[in-house]
Amino acid sequence: MGAGPPLCSAPATQYSLEVDAGSEAAARGGAAASGAMYEVLLRRSGSGAQLGVQLRSADDGAALEVINIRPGGVVDEWNRRAPNDRVIWLGDLIVEANG
Repeated sequence: MGAGPPLCSAPATQYSLEVDAGSEAAARGGAAASGAMYEVLLRRSGSGAQLGVQLRSADDGAALEVINIRPGGVVDEWNRRAPNDRVIWLGDLIVEANG
């Protein structure tokens, strides 16, 4: 398997993401299934913690599509605790990020 784009990793300790629910969220139901936008606040637990997501530019170039979620990363940990309508799924679009 070839190496893909790097997984996100930044020195910030807190990340605010505005997410537009994608096809995986729609398939699993919940409030986000309607394509509604929602915000998540992610916090790194330590200095070496990575977001653990692989992203690519969406077709329109205005957002980043989640194409991989790495086990043990900040997003994976968020998904384990978050209600179903706030989980970050493959195919979701990150339309705004601050962190």
